[in-house]
Amino acid sequence: IVPIGPEPFPGVGFDHVLLHYPLLLDKEGGRLQMEDGRSISFVGVIFLYPSERQFILKNGDRAFFERADELGLFEDLFILNPLRGVVHASG
Repeated sequence: IVPIGPEPFPGVGFDHVLLHYPLLLDKEGGRLQMEDGRSISFVGVIFLYPSERQFILKNGDRAFFERADELGLFEDLFILNPLRGVVHASG
């Protein structure tokens, strides 16, 4: 989880990003081996609201993704949508 500074998007509540291996690929699938021996790893960037950051710190990222799926928000996490719903703990 990485802070992104005060109001990077005016009027939008995102304050952190979660850097994560692409969820639709295994860890090796998110890596590109170059001919010169270098390896490039790809990560996903998920913008977080403050309450989502707290949820992840308390429950872990796996619980966060499961909760997002339960709420029908899983796919919305992968695009920058300032109008998306908030992944919350209950109800």
